[in-house]
Amino acid sequence: MGFARAKVLTGAGVAVVVLGGGIAYAAIPSNGVINGCYTKSTGDLRVIDSAGACKSAETPIAWNQVGPAGSPGAAGSPGPTGATGQAGPSGAPGPSGVAGPTGPAGPTGAPGPTGPTGPRGPSDVISALTAGPQVLCCNGDEPDGVATLFQVPAGSYLVTGKTVVENTSQDIREDAEVTCALPNSDAGPGDSTTIYLVPNNNDDEVVVVHGVVSLHDTTDVVMRCAGVPWTSASQTSLTAIRFGN
Repeated sequence: MGFARAKVLTGAGVAVVVLGGGIAYAAIPSNGVINGCYTKSTGDLRVIDSAGACKSAETPIAWNQVGPAGSPGAAGSPGPTGATGQAGPSGAPGPSGVAGPTGPAGPTGAPGPTGPTGPRGPSDVISALTAGPQVLCCNGDEPDGVATLFQVPAGSYLVTGKTVVENTSQDIREDAEVTCALPNSDAGPGDSTTIYLVPNNNDDEVVVVHGVVSLHDTTDVVMRCAGVPWTSASQTSLTAIRFGN
């Protein structure tokens, strides 16, 4: 019985061997390795599966189905810049930081310009002057008014009166007492000043009286002096200066 010559077919992944009337299949490659038998005298090469065996005149060879990795290729040129993406949503506010230390005080600024002078306030000074001489009479009766401020409005006033008094008697035994006073007021009895004059000394005496006069209503303010018929008053002045409301 003769055998037909075997034909070896190589293809992608499976070798088909035709023997006589039958077909045998072998898994090629086996685990990524291709096995074969090489006849040196004829240069024939046949592929076998991993379980096969070469003949005595053949040399077994094998090679990988996938060759070794090649060297890396050159870097490609950069691609075009992509479009700008949309802004992301705002993040939540962070916690407040600790307050820093107080800074040093700044330098003192230059003085500002002087403001304009304000309007002058109303005058509340009232005065009167009597030249005289006026004979004083009588001590013990209603004293004579030597100066008058007429119709002084209600309010509180600092009042000052001044007059020059003289004893005109020729009798050296007749001394004279003169008392000058401001009027009574809401503040109480008026202030007064008393002096004593010797007769016929050709010397004048100045009497000054001052005090606070409070008026509830508009009225006259009178400075009065009491003496004897041989005394007189002259150059009398009376001034009232209002204070408070």
